Amino acid sequence: MKFFESGEFDNKFIDAINKNIPKTSNRFWEFVDKVNWRENGKYKETFVLEEIAPYFTHEEFLDFRDIYENLDTYLSKFLNPIWLGDPGLNVGDDGFWDLRSSIIGYGKDFYLSVIMDDSNKIVTNMVNTNNYRENFSYIFHFTVTNVNRWETIDNEKGK
Repeated sequence: MKFFESGEFDNKFIDAINKNIPKTSNRFWEFVDKVNWRENGKYKETFVLEEIAPYFTHEEFLDFRDIYENLDTYLSKFLNPIWLGDPGLNVGDDGFWDLRSSIIGYGKDFYLSVIMDDSNKIVTNMVNTNNYRENFSYIFHFTVTNVNRWETIDNEKGK
């Protein structure tokens, strides 16, 4: 399936990828690179607050969660026919979520390579070799509500 010619996706997705909407999406990909999901797979609050928060504000982090959710929504629309097709992808519901989350967590270039892969070889190989982790989005679940700690970190940075 050719991604941009499929007609199944609305223009919001193309805008989100090509026009950096929302405005912080470049910072989002910097955040993803800093987390280095492919190598370490850390998502606990202590990791994010100690090693990631000094580089990003709480407000940015909230924006990152929204960007992640947007990217995941459209990635789900894109991969769903592949997942449920014939032969399909041999993952359950949770595995499908972990797979999508890892695709985002592996960075912008990887994300784009997956959605531009007409043969679906990248995503199929990820599943067949178990090359995905549980679950990049947990970073947001574990830390987004710890406003007091973020405010302290932001104040220490003078932001």
